Amino acid sequence: MKQMSIVMKETYFRHVKSWSFLFMVLSPFLFLGFSAGMGVIVGMSQFSSDPVPVVSASPEIKQVLEEDKYNFDYKDQNAAQKAVDEGDIDGYLILDVKEHQVYAAYHGKESMDRFAKEDVLARLKSLQADLNREEAQLTEDQEKILSQEIIYDEVIKKDTELLQTIQSGLVFILSFALYMLLMVYSTTTAQDIANEKGTKIMEVIFSSVRASNYFYGRMLGIMAVVLTHILIYVVGFLLAYLVAGRIPLVQMFLDQHQEMIALLFQPSTVYTVFFMLLGLIFYIVLSAACGALVTRVEDVNKAVQPIVLLVVVAMMMSVTLGVKGENILLTIGSYIPFFSPFFMPIRLIHEEASNLEGLLSLFILLGTTAGSIWYIGKIYSSLILQTDDLGLWKSLQRVLKEK
Repeated sequence: MKQMSIVMKETYFRHVKSWSFLFMVLSPFLFLGFSAGMGVIVGMSQFSSDPVPVVSASPEIKQVLEEDKYNFDYKDQNAAQKAVDEGDIDGYLILDVKEHQVYAAYHGKESMDRFAKEDVLARLKSLQADLNREEAQLTEDQEKILSQEIIYDEVIKKDTELLQTIQSGLVFILSFALYMLLMVYSTTTAQDIANEKGTKIMEVIFSSVRASNYFYGRMLGIMAVVLTHILIYVVGFLLAYLVAGRIPLVQMFLDQHQEMIALLFQPSTVYTVFFMLLGLIFYIVLSAACGALVTRVEDVNKAVQPIVLLVVVAMMMSVTLGVKGENILLTIGSYIPFFSPFFMPIRLIHEEASNLEGLLSLFILLGTTAGSIWYIGKIYSSLILQTDDLGLWKSLQRVLKEK
């Protein structure tokens, strides 16, 4: 156990202290920060735009338009048009009220800003409605009749379709995250083992450390790195949630969508997280075996291609079959460890599998992962010490025959 612990610590700290790990962890936060910053800049540019020039002599118009958003400096159309020609302004509005009718026209080199257009039209519509009531000379009873609105009542029930839609989106996001993490850690693990195989130091190490213990230590170290990576994201998400929750606009959004957010915290969501974690560990173990089969570091990418291709096929099949309801391929694949991390969460979300079936599939995946780790550890010395360049499959056949 002491030897295994030493290998685990060395593997863990070597990966965590590397610049590649730091960049890999920070890149999503940098991307989100950049996106949020650009959104703030765009929003500030929209709200800090110059007041829209307006040509109007109507007192009603000046009354409904705020002076901080609209500029009434131009007294006639000729002066405003001259400013446009000289490039001082992009365009101007001509507004007038004649015989209880509002007239509006925009002149400019390009279309009016969308937000300014929506604002001015809303204000002018309100003014037109007031003019219409004044012109119609309605009695108080007639005003009450016209002001009547529909009677709307809302009965809240559990929205199964909304729950399935939200959780299906969550499964897709987690599946994509699994794919990205696998692309990184499978290649990294395979390269580490292939680098070790290319040196004679492994013969010295195996003379003092059992090959199986060395492999178990390596896997535990990689698992600790993965869990650290995910834990950083979880803590970062919680901190961002707490900080963003203090922003009035975000707080308003969260208050309006409390029920939708609560739908994420369902038993099927917990199952999905466990399936994704075990699936990631299972595929990393297989990638380690592929890295031990090659004799040159240059062949690592070719060695892990079958693993990556299998993940892509499983993810695409889950997305395709998951929208068609119960399917025999989806049912069978949900119990096969290569596919269950993607298939079973879909079945649980659509209530096509019980919690007992989900637990059975999870135990099958866990048992297969543990068995793979045990068996690869058992043949690890043969994998590492074999240096003949026979190719991936022939090398595997030779090791299996020797055992």
